[in-house]
Amino acid sequence: MADKDIEKIAISTKEQRIKLSNNLALKVRKCKDFYLGTTGKITKKTR
Repeated sequence: MADKDIEKIAISTKEQRIKLSNNLALKVRKCKDFYLGTTGKITKKTR
Protein backbone atom coordinates (compact mmCIF):
# COMPACT_ATOMS: atom_id res chain seq x y z
CA MET A 1 0.00 0.00 0.00
CA ALA A 2 1.37 3.37 -1.00
CA ASP A 3 1.46 6.41 1.27
CA LYS A 4 -1.13 8.12 -0.95
CA ASP A 5 -3.57 5.25 -0.45
CA ILE A 6 -3.13 5.40 3.31
CA GLU A 7 -3.68 9.16 3.19
CA LYS A 8 -6.90 8.73 1.18
CA ILE A 9 -8.22 6.19 3.68
CA ALA A 10 -7.34 8.48 6.59
CA ILE A 11 -9.10 11.43 4.96
CA SER A 12 -12.24 9.41 4.14
CA THR A 13 -12.50 8.04 7.69
CA LYS A 14 -12.03 11.56 9.03
CA GLU A 15 -14.86 12.81 6.78
CA GLN A 16 -17.12 9.98 7.90
CA ARG A 17 -16.36 10.80 11.52
CA ILE A 18 -17.25 14.46 10.92
CA LYS A 19 -20.54 13.46 9.26
CA LEU A 20 -21.31 11.15 12.16
CA SER A 21 -20.60 13.84 14.74
CA ASN A 22 -22.75 16.32 12.79
CA ASN A 23 -25.65 13.87 12.86
CA LEU A 24 -25.12 13.35 16.58
CA ALA A 25 -25.03 17.10 17.12
CA LEU A 26 -28.39 17.47 15.38
CA LYS A 27 -29.89 14.69 17.50
CA VAL A 28 -28.42 16.23 20.64
CA ARG A 29 -29.83 19.67 19.84
CA LYS A 30 -33.29 18.14 19.68
CA CYS A 31 -32.81 16.44 23.04
CA LYS A 32 -32.82 19.03 25.82
CA ASP A 33 -31.09 16.85 28.43
CA PHE A 34 -27.83 16.90 26.50
CA TYR A 35 -25.68 19.61 25.01
CA LEU A 36 -22.69 19.78 22.71
CA GLY A 37 -19.60 21.21 24.35
CA THR A 38 -17.11 23.46 22.60
CA THR A 39 -14.73 20.50 22.24
CA GLY A 40 -17.41 18.57 20.36
CA LYS A 41 -18.03 16.22 23.23
CA ILE A 42 -21.61 15.46 24.17
CA THR A 43 -22.30 16.01 27.84
CA LYS A 44 -25.39 15.42 29.92
CA LYS A 45 -26.83 18.42 31.73
CA THR A 46 -26.50 18.09 35.48
CA ARG A 47 -29.53 20.22 36.36
